[in-house]
Amino acid sequence: MNGLVTLAGWTVLHALWQGALVAAGAAVLLRLGRGARPGFRYGVALGALFLVTLLATATALALARWPAGPGLVDAAGGAAAAGQGAIAGSAATAAVVLGALWLLGAALGLSRWCAGIARVRRLRARGVAAPARWRSLAGRLGRRLSAPPARLLVVDGLDSPGAVGWRAPAVLVPRAVLEALPAAQVARLIAHELLHVRRRDYLANAAQALVEALLFFHPATWWLAHSARIEREHCCDDGAAALSGDPVTYARALVSLEALRGRAHAFVPGAGGGSLVERVGRLAAGVPARQVPRARAAVAVAGTVAALAALGSAALPPSAVLAAATRGPEGTPLVRIQARDPAGAFTLTLRGNRALAATIDGTPVPSERLRHHSDSLRILTASGATSFTVHVRPDGSGISWDARPPGPTTPQT
Repeated sequence: MNGLVTLAGWTVLHALWQGALVAAGAAVLLRLGRGARPGFRYGVALGALFLVTLLATATALALARWPAGPGLVDAAGGAAAAGQGAIAGSAATAAVVLGALWLLGAALGLSRWCAGIARVRRLRARGVAAPARWRSLAGRLGRRLSAPPARLLVVDGLDSPGAVGWRAPAVLVPRAVLEALPAAQVARLIAHELLHVRRRDYLANAAQALVEALLFFHPATWWLAHSARIEREHCCDDGAAALSGDPVTYARALVSLEALRGRAHAFVPGAGGGSLVERVGRLAAGVPARQVPRARAAVAVAGTVAALAALGSAALPPSAVLAAATRGPEGTPLVRIQARDPAGAFTLTLRGNRALAATIDGTPVPSERLRHHSDSLRILTASGATSFTVHVRPDGSGISWDARPPGPTTPQT
């Protein structure tokens, strides 16, 4: 369990810089795409959000390739470039704390995610079939929009229309909407939800909410998720307005809906997302969306991917360290270190600045070949030559070593 906690902590640390880089790339693309079709902007925001998740998952899997151990510190920065590895006990402790906090926050987030899914299912179960004339209208609209067949359900107590379900989609409509709004406005609102059904937004929104639960600690997650929700609504707003060619009526429907609704449900696409003023303003302005020049977009995407690849390789170098730190009966640090350099892997078990055991590429090193000299430890080969030297801090809280070069010239144990 301790290994899982620390692995989570170091994954969180890497996810922080990875998410910041991805968000910066997304900001560039969104800046280039000002005034572009909302579908482009939605793809950028949602794609960036899932890219952060993919990078965090790949990082965790890369770190998990090590043998079981509670913490990982990579030989980062100039130390890695100079062929040195280093670890401090405080860094391992920080990773444990971060990992514990993430596990707690993720557990709470996943609980809320599951509760949200269950709440939407209860809403759908409470729904009753809409009157025949509204079902007929929804059927005609669905065929015009090429949307999958969806049930139209009336739900008492719902604050706003919403599209739910993936394999068997349904549009939930508050009874107050059918009773209080003009038929033309109701038709536009239903068309908006059918567009969510056609785009499979319920599935995308549920996956997005899951990502938010797992990456709750990163501000980039909040911004990208918020941007995706806004652009998702803009996509369906534009489609609903274009269906009738009368954006003013649809804008009035949004204003009337706002007067009826209260709290939105996060798992129901269409139940919330975006500022009412902004959405109505876009419809009233009627400014045609421009296309983003493909060359500029391609250059921005390629630059972002190249930067991610470069920084990713720097963040997970071949020289890395796993460490588990405990305290002996008298408070003396007992540290187990697993490390890798270009020549292969080795492990050390230290009490203070004394090595109790060592292995090189899985082969135990006899104790007589562990030579201590002040704050350094020489590990000898069978012939008595020095395989490599490890420098140990006097209090046993950290080590550094001269990375062994790869190839057949590496002394064998």
